[in-house]
Amino acid sequence: MEMTFAEAIESLIIGRRLKRLEWPDDGTYVVIANERLSIFKPEDKTVRPLIVSLGDMMGEDWVVITEQKPELLEIKKGKLIVSPEVTLGKQTEEKKEASIH
Repeated sequence: MEMTFAEAIESLIIGRRLKRLEWPDDGTYVVIANERLSIFKPEDKTVRPLIVSLGDMMGEDWVVITEQKPELLEIKKGKLIVSPEVTLGKQTEEKKEASIH
């Protein structure tokens, strides 16, 4: 089901992972991590803060991601669990867990 940005935010708050249909089908998705919108990029296995564009805010093609690679990212009990091969922005490799909302 396609959603507006406002509906997407509601889904993110309850722990879902989302993407836009206009994005390439490469495994990129958005989560809330470190109390901010963050984007997971599979090509370099990073989670970085998402800079939301006007197109993203106006987009009505947000969808929930149902298939994930739990070996990379997993949400458990309000925490974003990150495998050792994922980099959280500029944080050190020692940081394996990030708080989410």
